[in-house]
Amino acid sequence: MAERTVILCEDNPKLGEIYTTWLGDTYAVEHVDTGDGLLASLDQATDAIVTDWRTPGTQRHDLLSQIAESQFDPALVVISGIEPRIDLSDHGVDAFLEKPFRRDALLGTLDSLLQPSAQGDRTAV
Repeated sequence: MAERTVILCEDNPKLGEIYTTWLGDTYAVEHVDTGDGLLASLDQATDAIVTDWRTPGTQRHDLLSQIAESQFDPALVVISGIEPRIDLSDHGVDAFLEKPFRRDALLGTLDSLLQPSAQGDRTAV
């Protein structure tokens, strides 16, 4: 099976480096630091997106809307130090992780979302 591809959108350079390292043993990771960069990188090869709720450029509701309107359907994980005031599952988000979180939480979330049985019917975690 081909390696799964994850776009990581994290504007904090230290956290971006940490998360990329955590994910890099299991996934092909493309790290971007803006919502606009995420949207530009999104393509058919993208299996999952891990994005901060607050990023420079396109963010929050606008980012989720543009991902949903794209022709692609990656698993979508939102990460943030604050819990959004909306029901993220109504906006196509499969899981939310509140910062700080542990490596095993991030990997476990992605692993469960990218299991073959979960591909057709992802639900919020």
